[in-house]
Amino acid sequence: MAEKILIRLKDILREPFYFLIKEKYKQTLIKRSLKKEKTFKNMAKKIKCNENVLYQFKKNSNRYVGSKTLKGLMKISDMPIKEIERGILSTKRGCSNRDVKIKLPIKSSKELSLLIAKALGDGSILSDWRFHYTNNQYNLIKEVIKAVEKSVGKTRFTLHKREKRRVYEIKFSPVIGFILKMAGGVRGYKIDQRFEVPEWIRNGNKRIKSYFLRGIFDDEATVNYTKKKHARRIVFAMGKRIIYKNSMIKFMKQIKKLLAEFNIYAGKIKTQETYEDKIILRFGIYKKINFENFLHNIGFTHKRKCEILKTMISNYIDPHISKKNILKVLVKSPRPLAI
Repeated sequence: MAEKILIRLKDILREPFYFLIKEKYKQTLIKRSLKKEKTFKNMAKKIKCNENVLYQFKKNSNRYVGSKTLKGLMKISDMPIKEIERGILSTKRGCSNRDVKIKLPIKSSKELSLLIAKALGDGSILSDWRFHYTNNQYNLIKEVIKAVEKSVGKTRFTLHKREKRRVYEIKFSPVIGFILKMAGGVRGYKIDQRFEVPEWIRNGNKRIKSYFLRGIFDDEATVNYTKKKHARRIVFAMGKRIIYKNSMIKFMKQIKKLLAEFNIYAGKIKTQETYEDKIILRFGIYKKINFENFLHNIGFTHKRKCEILKTMISNYIDPHISKKNILKVLVKSPRPLAI
């Protein structure tokens, strides 16, 4: 299945985005504009910007140009937006020094799918558009960094280890948050909003679906294994305000449908807990065949969860099969049962 283009330059060519353009494309843009308007003064008047902005943009190879100015230059020069798109080196929002070496156009990919899962899981898109993710597993943090670089582009970030909470906390440029929102993420408090698995993931290839499931299960699932009580299950649970209960049920049904495409069949969606105006819903995955299919097709990046799942599979005893085997032995036994 071919990659689907999700985000182009036209989608982010808005304030307060600024762009760094390859010299070749920049000079062509200026040259064509000057040919029409004759002077920088006329160009500035037409675009409604400061004349010095255009001078600096032409002379300085590291000078970013604002969305409004760029749109004005493209209009004067009749330069197609897709041609300019090929010349975009990086972008940033406002006066931020956290630029992103953006890979336009942004296409559907397994890495972007994982990031959407993280934005819907333990991560969030903050009100200032920064993408924030927190987890106590450093390998999950590294996975997110690689996914950002691969799907959107290289960028700086801040990483802290919160000793009291025993978690790592990472924050990315507002550009990353904006891109993730456009790709299906949610900005702000997730418990106060409706959301679903984005269509491009639901209709994507198996790798895209697998990475999304792994990302969301790493964050929102627990693997329960108690040898004495023979309790074995993977439990997926999420919470929202009660008024969004139906929305959460729809989201969980979409996840169950994705799991079924890998021959992983989950139990019914049930209420785990209600408190004040909030509710937690869950569903479980049971049986060895489902555990094996999950490990083989989805897996966990979370090391502890992966270890428990492997142990659960290797020590699995199906009580129904055991009873049948005992019955077979008894039926074939030449000696009668002693009572």
